[in-house]
Amino acid sequence: MNKLRIMSVFGTRPEAIKMCPLVKELASRPEIESLCCVTAQHREMLDSVMEVFDLKADCDLDIMTPRQTLSTITSKCLLGMDDAIEQLKPDMILVHGDTSTTFAGALSAFYHKVPVGHVEAGLRTYDKYSPFPEEMNRKLVTAIADLYFCPTKNNRENLLKECVTEIMALANPAKDAESVDMDGAVKYLNANGYRIKKSQLYKLTSAGEVPFHKFGSRLHFRIAELTRWASERLINGNAIGVLEPVTVKPSNTTRR
Repeated sequence: MNKLRIMSVFGTRPEAIKMCPLVKELASRPEIESLCCVTAQHREMLDSVMEVFDLKADCDLDIMTPRQTLSTITSKCLLGMDDAIEQLKPDMILVHGDTSTTFAGALSAFYHKVPVGHVEAGLRTYDKYSPFPEEMNRKLVTAIADLYFCPTKNNRENLLKECVTEIMALANPAKDAESVDMDGAVKYLNANGYRIKKSQLYKLTSAGEVPFHKFGSRLHFRIAELTRWASERLINGNAIGVLEPVTVKPSNTTRR
């Protein structure tokens, strides 16, 4: 049986914090080939998170330049994604949130007729200039995507109001980051000049504060399972429909 090739695309530190656990969960599935493409919209900040999670990209677009603008980020992402998609040939592309990388990744997938899964979908302020450009990125990706993974019930309601039906789960990937290997994080931070003990490491910060307490991880299991399930049906041309959050539950043993 041919493996499903699922490519996760991200380029900033907040995206990496939330997507790295999902990339690794997908890689643990024998029926899935998990691929990772980074744009490096934030070069050094992205690299620090990738090292904490011990994750290497299959494709690195390395787009960051001094004094970059939204136009240069988006255009470079689009051009780089052409090569990445041709090289890696994904069956589905996962993007996260509302960055310029997210929008360009989804748009490129659309150009190549590759199904798109949107992780952390449904956030809305209904003011296209606040936050800028994130609010418009969210809405444009919603128009492109085939699958939607909402963090909260309110996000799900936002999409239902917009007549989006392919809502797969209520799942917040920030929770998965809480299960990061704390020993590995401490080792990395100490090697880079930070004096810190495991007992002191409670948070790493991104655009907002993301807790890294080791509570155990389950949500990335759900997203990975639903991605596999839904991508098979999208590729086969079948309808999806709305799934309630309780439709797919993780096993008793947490997958890592």
